[in-house]
Amino acid sequence: MNSRKANTVSAKEPSLGIRAMTRPSTFIAMLACWAFTFSVDAFTAREALVVSGHAVATEAGLEVMRQGGNAIDAAVAVSLVLGVAEPYGSGLGGKLAFLFYEAETASVYCLQALTAASERVRTDITRAQVRRGYISACVPGLPAGLYSAHRRWGTKPWPALVQPAIQRAREGVPVTPTMRDYLAEYSYLLLNDPEATKHFYPYAQPPLLGDRVPNEDLAVTLERYASHGAQGFYTGKTAESLVRAVQAGGGRLTLEDLASYRATFSEPFQIAYRGYSVYSPPPPIIGGPLYLLALKVLAQDAKRFSADDVEWMDQLARVMQQVYPVVYNVAADYPDSVQRTAALLNQQTARRLFDQAQQANPRNPFVGQLGYVDDEPSEGTTHFVIIDPAGNVVSATQSIGLSFGAGVIAPGTGFFLNNDMNNFAYFTPTSINFPAPGKRSRSSITPTLVLRDNRPVLAIGGSGGGRIPTAVLQATVRMLDLDMEPTATIAAPRFHLHRPMTRQDAVNQIQLEHGWPAALERQLRDRGWQPQRRTVRYFGTVNAAIQDADGKLIGAPDPRRSNTAGGY
Repeated sequence: MNSRKANTVSAKEPSLGIRAMTRPSTFIAMLACWAFTFSVDAFTAREALVVSGHAVATEAGLEVMRQGGNAIDAAVAVSLVLGVAEPYGSGLGGKLAFLFYEAETASVYCLQALTAASERVRTDITRAQVRRGYISACVPGLPAGLYSAHRRWGTKPWPALVQPAIQRAREGVPVTPTMRDYLAEYSYLLLNDPEATKHFYPYAQPPLLGDRVPNEDLAVTLERYASHGAQGFYTGKTAESLVRAVQAGGGRLTLEDLASYRATFSEPFQIAYRGYSVYSPPPPIIGGPLYLLALKVLAQDAKRFSADDVEWMDQLARVMQQVYPVVYNVAADYPDSVQRTAALLNQQTARRLFDQAQQANPRNPFVGQLGYVDDEPSEGTTHFVIIDPAGNVVSATQSIGLSFGAGVIAPGTGFFLNNDMNNFAYFTPTSINFPAPGKRSRSSITPTLVLRDNRPVLAIGGSGGGRIPTAVLQATVRMLDLDMEPTATIAAPRFHLHRPMTRQDAVNQIQLEHGWPAALERQLRDRGWQPQRRTVRYFGTVNAAIQDADGKLIGAPDPRRSNTAGGY
């Protein structure tokens, strides 16, 4: 057991891009021309690393590993502490999906604990009716997911791994600028809920920077979870409190819905990309298939872009225009969806989509599509990465939907419920994502692992709703193809090809984060695109970690929120 104290926030050591393990990055000169307002502090370690959305969660994961726990043990602690420290982004009331690289067997596994509709779900409603409130809540999946993963791979006693979150809930976590801003922005929503008001607005105002926000109800809920595992959440007092509040608020969840919920283990999807093996989850997650198919199509291009310029952006956007509809047509919680989606990840489909992308007019591509929930400035998600001393790796994304999820806390529970009924498609009953009893709605989360010669070199994922797969795609290509350093990759401005929401929406709208030069907008218009500037918050965050050829661990937390990296 290593007894050295972990340093849990940033170190400013230079880091190396994945392909730049043997040569300098080609990006340095170009990066100097970009007017970034972000700076990224990488953290370099030798034995263990955590990159997460909050310093207290990073510290909790490292402490577990210093005491001999593995990456799964640390993931339990990190996940639960994030639910305390980032209640706007995740928690017991939401979902979880992760990839796990088991060093002993050099195998990659996938766990999905997505939220599920009630067996008594209503299908005669619209998305507007299930945007927020108890009616928008599905059965939470995260508690079952963590407990199932621990039973399969964990090594430390379960109660000890929940204890850091109990302590943080009871003592309160100091309010960060991110937390303060979210509570101020969403006060219009949360002040309508008595429980949210009790916990987060004790004086009808958001707490001040540095104030502690204790949550005794959440501490008690976590204590039941620590004592009884998943049963302590899905049965007994916690379940009864949830069902009572949901049904009183117009929702359909029942005690039977909670008691019958199970997380699932599955084979991750995998593709070969320029000498790497890239893994991401299968349906009903849709972010993974979108990301993997886009990479597969991009691999058809022999050209290696030398700069992150309009030509690079044009190529990625053309590819996404073709990839969106074919994946959305088959990926959901639907019979044969996994098989049908997997069948897309072949050379023939990739070549066909690549050829279509090159020939298409961006204003009128070969295929049109309607998206879903793509305009939401969603930050109800967080991603974390853990690497333990044995070389095991967890790349995990957890979410409650939109920021603060349903915007309601069942009395006595202390956590926000998800609003994932909002993620179903209500336009037509023939949609493969139409709500149905027990169905799990699609999700854009994209936890990813990249291996070379059966050895992990990159773990990455993000937040931001429909922008997650395109953000993870850009970061991956920047590091694998363009030799960009991880810290520069995370700080670089992003773009997103918007999915049309109605048939009147433009099919060629590229949304740009700040940092892109004005000249780029003119170049995009010349190529047939319709650029639009959006706020930083709209693009979410990306957290990443790499392991270089010498075994050095490099964490790159996203500065767009309160992300941190630490290790020893």
